[in-house]
Amino acid sequence: MTKTKKAKIRQSVKTIKIDDRFLVHKLAKVPYKIFCESVHGNLVMAKNKVEPKIPLIEITEYRNNYLFFDDFETLSSISYGDKLSIRRIDISNADIERRAWEYLLNHLVMSEPLNFELLHSFKNIIPKHIQEYFFGGSFTIQHILDIRGMPRYKYDYRLQKHGGLNTHQLPSFSDLIQEVRNDLK
Repeated sequence: MTKTKKAKIRQSVKTIKIDDRFLVHKLAKVPYKIFCESVHGNLVMAKNKVEPKIPLIEITEYRNNYLFFDDFETLSSISYGDKLSIRRIDISNADIERRAWEYLLNHLVMSEPLNFELLHSFKNIIPKHIQEYFFGGSFTIQHILDIRGMPRYKYDYRLQKHGGLNTHQLPSFSDLIQEVRNDLK
């Protein structure tokens, strides 16, 4: 890389403090929500760890707001007021959406052990045009197993040991009220 190219890249990077202007891009909201619901709670946060480097995130800018669209794991480990290096890039909306889903897909492929909640959410929510882009057709669990090099019988065994894909549902407010009324009688 030439010196001018390195200087140009350095000039486009700036360090900011996380505030209300740092938001998720509208096309990355669904992958980010899936990440937060299926992965974030399972991450081991090392807040006491000394970070020698400030994380670098690529963003787009809109109306004086910084919009992120990938690297959700890094962003989940920082807090309001923390420093973050950002690089503003010009990227199409289609590329933003693809990168958000690609980040989630990479996390799914690399997670060990296989995150069944993430796989289930990914399979049910990924848009058709993104499936077509990444897989050349509809997404199947077999795609992930092939990428991971995992035989189907191991997946089925782990799924059975995991207890299936049943998720805990919170009762509705009206159900809770009814339960309290029944307890009072």
